[in-house]
Amino acid sequence: MEVQEDHEQSERQLQKSIEQIKDQNKTQGKNGLYSHSGINPYQTIINLIRHDLVDMSEKSIEKIIHPVIETVISSNQLIADKVNALRLVVFIKGHPISKKFDLTPYYHEVINNEEKVLIGRDDPFEKHSNNTLMFNYVMLKTLHQNDYAPIHILSQFNETNTFEKIEALKTVNEMASYGNELEQGNLLVLMQFVLSLCHSNNHDVRFWAVKALLLMITEETSDTILTQVSQMMDYDSAYIKSQVINKFDELMKMNKQITKLMVQKVSVDNHYVVRQRGLEYLNSM
Repeated sequence: MEVQEDHEQSERQLQKSIEQIKDQNKTQGKNGLYSHSGINPYQTIINLIRHDLVDMSEKSIEKIIHPVIETVISSNQLIADKVNALRLVVFIKGHPISKKFDLTPYYHEVINNEEKVLIGRDDPFEKHSNNTLMFNYVMLKTLHQNDYAPIHILSQFNETNTFEKIEALKTVNEMASYGNELEQGNLLVLMQFVLSLCHSNNHDVRFWAVKALLLMITEETSDTILTQVSQMMDYDSAYIKSQVINKFDELMKMNKQITKLMVQKVSVDNHYVVRQRGLEYLNSM
């Protein structure tokens, strides 16, 4: 009974989020007025889908994707809302549900309206810029068109501010959450971009970079990625080390040699919690 009630509540939350997006599409920019909301219905939908809290039938997906695409191609939207909408589209494109239903026409609609997609209004309450908007658009285009290379936008992002780097990495995480849909060449280009951000002076940038790398590991990339991660286990924070420890079982299957080295490192770490977790894993091997 409780599970059913939770499910019904999640479905209501999904419908509420969809209605918020529809209302925003109708009112944003009307009479030259733009409003900022502290609620992010796009991220709410991502969370509901990610945790399997709602039914994902073809009808449900269409109810979600239609107003979201409308947001993306509208010229009367705040940049922040367009970024969040594009991130939701990127998430859906990488999710297994995208293989069940043909959503190609929606992706074509975005690509064919590039000029409109890249028009957004500044929001004094948000830090998102046209750079972040462009990055999210390019990531969708990269997922949708295997022959499209995102090198130009990635090279620009090494020079952007910390906020935009973190926002870019969040989108990369959504892309990689359910496996790699990227063409091999683009995967390697994106991996190099994320690897470069592992050397950032900002802790949050490094945190999101490692989180993304752990999702991008394949047989071809495991040596390069885990070598970098292993080096970071020598000096980085307990928060970053903990997310690596959480993946030890999976990493053992991908590269036992480097993972064993990381287990040995954390088992003698200066941080008590990290060390205890390392010792527990070492003893269970």
